[in-house]
Amino acid sequence: MNPPNQHESDIPLLTDILDEDSAGTSPAAQTAASEAAAADAELLREIEEEISARIAAELSDQIPVLIEAALHEHLPQAVGSKLQAEIMTALAATLPLAAEAATEQVSGTLAQELGALLEQRLESRVREVVAQEFSRLQS
Repeated sequence: MNPPNQHESDIPLLTDILDEDSAGTSPAAQTAASEAAAADAELLREIEEEISARIAAELSDQIPVLIEAALHEHLPQAVGSKLQAEIMTALAATLPLAAEAATEQVSGTLAQELGALLEQRLESRVREVVAQEFSRLQS
């Protein structure tokens, strides 16, 4: 087995290749290469700016469409949730009052009906007693 460093020493590094190339080239060729690299860098910067401008323009066209789609999809749910929460809050506030009022009304009605029933029973009981007493007195 070969030690791991032996394979690494067989592979030339990019800096080694550049150093060898620059050692064998003239200063004019190095200057031309530098100018070409600078021109390439400038061209890449221009391409990057153009692509960025195109992406920004495309996104600015898509943003209203995306907002409209989001509103169409999420607004009814949000409004429904908000409406449900408001209804529950209103019911929570009014249900105890409504229950109390209904209880008072039912209590009043129940008291009236119980009074009427008691009155009817009392009246029928008094009639029975009077009829019995009258019948006893006649006999």
